[in-house]
Amino acid sequence: MTPREPVFDPTYAAGFVLYPHQHSIIIEFGSRLDAPPGSKWGAEVATGGGKTAVAAEHALAAARANKRVLVLTPNVVLAKQFLVDVCARHQEGADLVCWPRAQVREFPTISSTPDREIVVATTSTWNARRDGEFVNERFDVVVVDEIHWGEERTVQQAVEDRYASRAVFFGVTATPRAMSQYQFVDPRVDMASLVAKGLLPRPVVHRVETGVSWAPGRLADNGDFAARSLAELAASNARNRLIVETFVAHQSQLGRTLVFACNIEHTECLATSFGAAGVRAAAYHSKLKTDLRDQRLAAFRSGALDVLVNVNALSTGVDVPEIATVILARPTTSDILHAQMIGRGARRAPGKTEFHIVDLVDAIAQFGAPVVRPTGYFGSAALPPLRGPVIPAHEAEVGDMELFGHIAGHESLWGLPVSKRQTFGIEFEIRLTDWGRYPMIGEELRLALATTVPTASSLLFGSHAESCEDWVVKRDGSCGIEITSRVLRGVAGFAEVHDALRVIAPVLERHGLGVDIRTGTHVHLGWRFELPPVRWLISAVAYFEPALLSLIAPSRAQNMFAHSVYEQREQLLSLATKTSWRRMLRPHASRYSGVNLRGLFHGPGTAEIRWHSGTLEARKILAWTGLWQYLIAAAEGGPALPGNPLDPLPEWPLALGPRGDITALGEFLGLPSSFIEVLRARRHYVLTRSWVMNPRYRELARRALSHWGEPLAAAAE
Repeated sequence: MTPREPVFDPTYAAGFVLYPHQHSIIIEFGSRLDAPPGSKWGAEVATGGGKTAVAAEHALAAARANKRVLVLTPNVVLAKQFLVDVCARHQEGADLVCWPRAQVREFPTISSTPDREIVVATTSTWNARRDGEFVNERFDVVVVDEIHWGEERTVQQAVEDRYASRAVFFGVTATPRAMSQYQFVDPRVDMASLVAKGLLPRPVVHRVETGVSWAPGRLADNGDFAARSLAELAASNARNRLIVETFVAHQSQLGRTLVFACNIEHTECLATSFGAAGVRAAAYHSKLKTDLRDQRLAAFRSGALDVLVNVNALSTGVDVPEIATVILARPTTSDILHAQMIGRGARRAPGKTEFHIVDLVDAIAQFGAPVVRPTGYFGSAALPPLRGPVIPAHEAEVGDMELFGHIAGHESLWGLPVSKRQTFGIEFEIRLTDWGRYPMIGEELRLALATTVPTASSLLFGSHAESCEDWVVKRDGSCGIEITSRVLRGVAGFAEVHDALRVIAPVLERHGLGVDIRTGTHVHLGWRFELPPVRWLISAVAYFEPALLSLIAPSRAQNMFAHSVYEQREQLLSLATKTSWRRMLRPHASRYSGVNLRGLFHGPGTAEIRWHSGTLEARKILAWTGLWQYLIAAAEGGPALPGNPLDPLPEWPLALGPRGDITALGEFLGLPSSFIEVLRARRHYVLTRSWVMNPRYRELARRALSHWGEPLAAAAE
């Protein structure tokens, strides 16, 4: 089954198709219908991925299992959307569902008395009637739409308090909060993965540099920009003129456009300016009467309006598949709001293969708040790569491993382990002795990267400089050229490295260049210094170092830029306090270790693994990255080692016992058996192609191959 192919299950779909991710989530939810009361289960389905269908199918399945169900939505629009989905998909839907608020014109048979198996209510309706008709209601299942919206509100807490002793809670959202109390089931479906599978149209991102200087303030409660600061930005005539001129100059390309403005006054101002430029435009906001809002939205749907300007009124619950462009004239620091805004353009429509995002970029004062950018989700305008949100700095979350799935175009990465939460970054050091060639080669590398990942590039409406969102190409005194990724995480980060290397390699090959094996390829893993995990990691690496070194070339295993941890183990393990570690890691030269922890105190908050001899093959470097993510995750739990790391090894730098066996290390860490086989194949390749060819280590490598029962002849990787 290809990723694009929908699946059909009559138990759930009743004549309608479900995509694989919807089907999987519904199965996961269904298996938890009898979970302990008060437990909370969530599903992350990006905008356009059919989360309402998931909620509707699950509610119906629960009702068929003789469960009484309460469905809560944050507003009337989403409540109607749920009702439409239930009744359109299932013949008995209208007989199972009731909506206490009022009759629904589209479905007159739906009862307004809460006496059916599935009761649908907005949170405000429930709150207003909690001590009335809802006071004696007993529900077995509560389904919450847009759980991120209610988790910080007292009304949802009241719902949970009321029903926690009996009901199991299920929630769906496109934008989960970082500190959500819901336990999310797999798969978690982001917008980029839906684009990669062809289930959503391809985003085309255009940066527009406004040149407007801005020093914004932020709100204390959620960290987004304060209304006063947004008003200052909205008052810029030059910026507003640029928005209109940009659209007019490219109207034939941009098509029907939804604009997100800074405030209500800004919507009116922009709508008037569009109209003065001959564009059919209107404002849409909460101060307009309901009938007028409905008229303007209907005109926009039909094509009678080219541009509709709003603040946040159309960020959720409104589907206009014909939207071809979203203009982000309102900056935000909120991943949730940002995803909701760009999601308005991501709806499918007949013949719609792509949509445009016009990103207004202002000159924010130094140390200003980090603005969420669409390039953080999707990259540049040229390709639809798999992207995660921009991460401004390394974060210390570790563990929670998963396997890279069957994502089209990334077949070489299938089955590699990757941490869902731990950030990482990679440095590729390129050997260049003639620095006079750097300007030309560096620019070629930047232009190539700009087609795939966020980097300094010229896009449709302008250019931008390197920033924390970018991959960086720069001169480096130790090797010649250093290519550094931005901060990455998870499956999207692995995919991004794959995409970047796909365009880097041909440029370097054209110039006869490659990775400098003296300095290698370095992996940075977000972590924090805590004494017990750090001491455990050093102990584990010292114990299993020969197994780790069997995966890399001998030129790197014995290298002045990547010292052995095993050879330093007594000194390192004698450091019993954080202060002593800090003192030891203070000198700049302390970074020359295979496992460099200097960055935990005096750098970006990462453990840097410097051992790899260097590669431009994504599978090799990312298998290495996943292995170290497993090691650091294990360090947090600190399981007992199978032996004493201070014991000397009879052979070095390879070893014939369990300390030198990558299989023993893999089983100790609990690696998937499929990944252990990947590591065994890598070991065989390195030993037969590199170690055996080195006169200094030839006999040791031959003995090791014989000890593990592997043929000497080089095998295909």
